[in-house]
Amino acid sequence: MKKIFLLLLAFVFVLSSCGGDTTTNTPDETVPDETVKLCEHAQTETVTEKALILKDGFTKTVCTECGEILSETVLPASKKLKILAIGNSFSVDATTFLWSILDDLGVEELIVGNAQIGGCSLDKHWTMAQSGEAAYSYTKYTSSGKTSVKCALIDAVTDEAWDIVTLQQVSQSSGMPDTYTHLTDMIDFVIDNCPNVYVDINFHMTWAYQQGYERKAFTDNYNADQMTMYNAIVNTVQSVVLEDKTISRVLPSGTTIQNLRTSYLGDTLNRDGTHLSNDVGRYAAGLTWACAITGASPYDAKWIPSEYAQVAEDFEVIKEAVANAVATPFAVTESKIKEKKVLTLEERFVEAGLNINDYELIDWEPKLFYHWNSTSKTTAGKSDSMPNFIASKKFTKDELPIGSVIVVDRGYKYRPEGWQTADTKNSNTRPSNCTAFFTIVDEAWWDNYTLRAFNVSKETGSEPATEEDTTHFRIYIQKN
Repeated sequence: MKKIFLLLLAFVFVLSSCGGDTTTNTPDETVPDETVKLCEHAQTETVTEKALILKDGFTKTVCTECGEILSETVLPASKKLKILAIGNSFSVDATTFLWSILDDLGVEELIVGNAQIGGCSLDKHWTMAQSGEAAYSYTKYTSSGKTSVKCALIDAVTDEAWDIVTLQQVSQSSGMPDTYTHLTDMIDFVIDNCPNVYVDINFHMTWAYQQGYERKAFTDNYNADQMTMYNAIVNTVQSVVLEDKTISRVLPSGTTIQNLRTSYLGDTLNRDGTHLSNDVGRYAAGLTWACAITGASPYDAKWIPSEYAQVAEDFEVIKEAVANAVATPFAVTESKIKEKKVLTLEERFVEAGLNINDYELIDWEPKLFYHWNSTSKTTAGKSDSMPNFIASKKFTKDELPIGSVIVVDRGYKYRPEGWQTADTKNSNTRPSNCTAFFTIVDEAWWDNYTLRAFNVSKETGSEPATEEDTTHFRIYIQKN
């Protein structure tokens, strides 16, 4: 019943006329031709564009003859959003950066949830929905941070009055129409149980595998051909998924990724042949969702994950691919960007919305031939077997505050070691090496550490470090 109610609400009466008359005026034959006054607005229609999260909608009365707008009412954007993804590891890829991207774009009272089981198909989701088994990893992003619990699907669906709930098919079956039998059942389950009676159902259109990926399902279902798989996904979404009019929107991550593959990036967007790369791939999928849902322009995006600051170097091509996917979700748009633009340091500051003149370079106190290992020591050690490393001083959060900028030149890398206290070894995995040219220090970068230090070296080779090498790693803090 709830679904029928929503379908009735979606019905829009679009035809009206000036003064309420739906007929077209005709001249009175008893009046001389020269005195006849034809009404230019005899036939009109009411056009409604639904407001999105960050984009105003409108209702307009428009003349169907000349296009003149006779009246217009603005439908204001809400700027509030609660979105739940029901999926698998591919929804993890799409939502990892979603909260931060949406927050940066201006969404308020924002919650992003992801209820997933690895490799879960629509059929399995339906089985889990019926059984109530607590088999889901439910991750929730809020202004307070990220939490993860195990729960049943019903618990995730009823946890919030979700504005949007997304569904998707498991990747190997995403282009196979006969595997969508329980899509309508899943839609009904969400609508019947979500606390928000007006919940929007969206569908996540996922991506094709990397060419050359060796997997039986890729060969059996798509002849091991990327474009065959992409076209099958698109055709299935259009011919099967969108047949259910309850689905209000498609989130075209798959088209964004295929668009990017026509750029200088090529077929490099997957970390294992199927899942997206942790940096550009995941960011591009998250930005696709953000823009498709809110109406925001990808060119307004500024936030970059500090742990993958190299995303900034591909910002232009990512934004192009997302803009084209949102505008044309069911076809590949060839990228115009065939060569990667290398930004200067000043240009990179500008790209991040910063002014290099507001920053000053600080001394990181490099020590040649020294090396940190936060999981075994709280002091830097000198090792003859590793003369290629340069150790920095230890920094407190006051010395390296939020908003600071870390720069490393191409051909060099650094590992940002971390400790929770001055005399306690790091019990977690050591932070990974970073080659990102430009990193803005934020709360996520500091995580739960109170002290951080750096090992700096060339990306390759083991020759002894030199004083000249120290100039290829720099830290800028805001003046005053």
